[in-house]
Amino acid sequence: PVGVLAFGVMSTPGACADLLRLEVSQAVLPREPDAVCVMAPSNNLTASRTVEEAGDAFERYLLAVLSRWPKVFCTAMIPRLVGSWERQDLFQQEYHRRSAKLGVSYVPIHDHLSRFRLKLWCR
Repeated sequence: PVGVLAFGVMSTPGACADLLRLEVSQAVLPREPDAVCVMAPSNNLTASRTVEEAGDAFERYLLAVLSRWPKVFCTAMIPRLVGSWERQDLFQQEYHRRSAKLGVSYVPIHDHLSRFRLKLWCR
């Protein structure tokens, strides 16, 4: 890239996809971003009753982001050390499907943040 790179972060601790959608729709940014990275929300593991419900909420969230900014990509949710790994994998697969449906690139990160490499995690 030519010129100065600038990064901004918007974080809403503890928020599920529906709350993140509201945050995005009301966000006031000092400048138009060149690209937006959405991290798949792991809080839906507890906020959603089913994988499909989480997928619906995630899709609404992505649609809200896409309605504001054209260049969007998504990273997989950060694996949690607690809870069912099988359930987390199902959510990851659902988020990947929903991203693909909307034409949003989905970047898996579990190879880099493996739940089996505990040295990477805080205690």
